[in-house]
Amino acid sequence: MSGQKIIYVDENGQPIDPSQLHLYDIVDPHAQRAQQSQTPQQVVTSKKTMAPATRKSSKKKRKRKKLKKSSTNSAVKQPKRRKKRLKWKRIVALLLVVLVVMMTLNIGGMEIVVMGLDTSQTREEEAGRTDSLMVIGLEPLKRTATLVSIPRDTYTPITCLQNESDKINHAHAYGGTNCTLDTVGQFLDIQTPYYVKTNFEGVVKIFDVLGGVPVTVQGTFCEQDSQDQPDAYCFTDGETKTLNGEEALAYARHRKTDGDEMRQVRQRQLLTAAAKEVMKPSNLFTKIPALIGAVNEMIDTNVPITKLLLMAPWFIVQPQIQSMQIEGDGDMMDGIWYMLPNQESVEEAKAAL
Repeated sequence: MSGQKIIYVDENGQPIDPSQLHLYDIVDPHAQRAQQSQTPQQVVTSKKTMAPATRKSSKKKRKRKKLKKSSTNSAVKQPKRRKKRLKWKRIVALLLVVLVVMMTLNIGGMEIVVMGLDTSQTREEEAGRTDSLMVIGLEPLKRTATLVSIPRDTYTPITCLQNESDKINHAHAYGGTNCTLDTVGQFLDIQTPYYVKTNFEGVVKIFDVLGGVPVTVQGTFCEQDSQDQPDAYCFTDGETKTLNGEEALAYARHRKTDGDEMRQVRQRQLLTAAAKEVMKPSNLFTKIPALIGAVNEMIDTNVPITKLLLMAPWFIVQPQIQSMQIEGDGDMMDGIWYMLPNQESVEEAKAAL
């Protein structure tokens, strides 16, 4: 076919000027047949020689496919993350249930005998006497705490003296902690193995750890400090004051001007103020750790700290604190002053505990 001349015609069969071919949609039969007979290798080569715009569009298509695939995979993995979150929620829920159960197991009431010994670095008595003696009754379910003060001169049988009667504060000097627990238990008809025992230095340390406690002073007087320095601290009746450790000890010890009854009032006042300070939500994580350290260092006790911590939440919201003291009449016997307890007051304390 070489040498033959190709004549292009329009749809009406009229010849077309070759210079005007761009105005017509011409299908070259030779080019069409050549494209149909193109080999796979030639097709690949033609793709490589595509225009830049065509290559970019194909790359975008591939990227869209990859993004679609990755989003599909993430949609598949999402339930696994939800399962992990659900797992952690179950663990937290389980821990809360365990905490509630443990708190519930500790809703039973308990009594603690508190002994404040009249010993210090300057007083070297081996046993010492209980300068202050108190019983704390705790009822978590009712959110109530009852403080019962027992005057140091209370005349009662001492169990370790074959029930020979004497001042109740002598029980510790005769038989230590066990004798005091047994004597107090017999006196108030309670059976408790729990006690808290401290001396002058322990009181100072604990109140300092709490950062002092606010009280409204009852009585006007001056009192010595823990080293027996006379008139180290003075107080004025009715003033509101935040007492540090040494001041709290002096405030709790005084009895010369207004007697042992007012001293017990001040001791219960301090203990109540300290308990309220401990139960403040803001102090649970700031002061409690240091207080536990001070208790371990300065206080002798057999009360399980875990038991107290599990009981503490019951007393955070509006705890009811009731305080009372054993009353009676003073009398001289063989030249020694005793307080003969009023039986009605003793029965009232028993009922409260």
